[in-house]
Amino acid sequence: MFGQYYSGHPMVANSAYHIAGSRMSGFLATVAGTITVTDHEPTDGSNAIIVNALPLAVGFNRIPLLFQSTAGADVQLAGGAAGTLLI
Repeated sequence: MFGQYYSGHPMVANSAYHIAGSRMSGFLATVAGTITVTDHEPTDGSNAIIVNALPLAVGFNRIPLLFQSTAGADVQLAGGAAGTLLI
C-alpha cells in the first residue's frame, strides 16, 4: 500500500510564504483565487516564475513541483485565495 503524506501550512487570504525545501505538492483551498510560485536561484539571486496566477478552485488543487534550486520558492496567493499549502 502506498500513501502520500504532506506537511500543511495554513495561509490566510492574499498572503505569501517561503518554502525552504525543494518541493510542493498542492494547495487545499477554502476560498478560491489564484496562486503564483516563484523559484529562487541561489548562485545569482535571480528568480523564475514557474506558476503564474494559476486559478485555484475550492478543494484540493494538485500542484506537484520540484524546484530546480535548493533555495526554495515563494508562494503568493491573490484574488482572495486562502487555505492550506501542502509541502
